[in-house]
Amino acid sequence: AELPVPSADVLAHLPEVRCDAAGAARLLGGQFIAAPATLAVAPPGFVRLATAAGPLIGIGRCEPDAGTGRLIRPERMLPGGVVLA
Repeated sequence: AELPVPSADVLAHLPEVRCDAAGAARLLGGQFIAAPATLAVAPPGFVRLATAAGPLIGIGRCEPDAGTGRLIRPERMLPGGVVLA
């Protein structure tokens, strides 16, 4: 029997955006965050979302924004996401 593949490994091909506790709380609440300037994905594009400590919290979409340049919007968040400070 094959073991299940960890979700972080399944999404390893997507660029990662790590966010602090406030950013993770915004994403888990359905709100956007500003995309990091170092993010190597052109909008629109998918990213994996993680806390600063590393746990995966979901998948987001990088979108253009006239005011801030690029935004990360939550697409699919893990149920029961826990924000680790």
